[in-house]
Amino acid sequence: MPLQLKKPLVFFDLETTGLNFISDRIIEIAMLKLTPENVTTQLELYPKNNMGEPIRNFINPGISIPPASSNIHKIYDKDVVNMPKFKDVAPKIIEFMGDADLAGFNCIHFDIPMLQEAFLANDFEIDLTQRNFVDVQKIFHAKEPRNLAAAFKFYCNEELKDAHSAKADNDATYEILLKQIDKYKEIGNDVDTIIKATKQGHDSIDLDRKMKWDDKKNIVFNFGKYKDQSVKEIFKKDKSYYDWLMGANFCLETKEKFKKIYNKIYSNQQQKLF
Repeated sequence: MPLQLKKPLVFFDLETTGLNFISDRIIEIAMLKLTPENVTTQLELYPKNNMGEPIRNFINPGISIPPASSNIHKIYDKDVVNMPKFKDVAPKIIEFMGDADLAGFNCIHFDIPMLQEAFLANDFEIDLTQRNFVDVQKIFHAKEPRNLAAAFKFYCNEELKDAHSAKADNDATYEILLKQIDKYKEIGNDVDTIIKATKQGHDSIDLDRKMKWDDKKNIVFNFGKYKDQSVKEIFKKDKSYYDWLMGANFCLETKEKFKKIYNKIYSNQQQKLF
């Protein structure tokens, strides 16, 4: 059965130089947008080639791709050295996304934080946490714990060709979700119902999961010497810890949220934080 959407849903997948949100960079991005009318379009950052075929959405990371990463996704420095940098293509990506919700395979713990960090590092003020996330991996792990290739084989009865190319992985993710909502009728076929049925609600404040809500809906630290203690109360009694956090090697999105909490405390702001 088709997905029932109130707004567009963008499936996306990244290939990167590594797994560190702060120091690694995006080298390829694929996006497929599904509208409420069930029309799909692919993100094409560059004009088609002479044969009328789409060019892969490679991005110059500005750093060398480690051999260990290239061994996985088969993307090498020579493939990206003459491509635009992220800051040059970010406006096209933002325009393509619009206000769409986001979907992917393991996107909550990797692709979304990586994309958010890339936007902020290049001075694009966009907050991805204001959107719904549908992580196809969470549905899969809840029902049939395995990886993307196994999921594609299980749900679509096909071998996943060109695994670890962003487009192949992304297209497979889209096909898997369609099969999942058809197989598991109980999870529904709209974003809100899927999220609720598979417990995909945002359980952290920031994408790098340095903060979370406790049982009383207080914002608490999720790491370090003040783990499980109120961020607000710690900032009140230990301002030096805030200074340390802002100088530490944390994601920009996390630091921005630390700053919002700190500023609210000392400016007596009344509006809701997150």
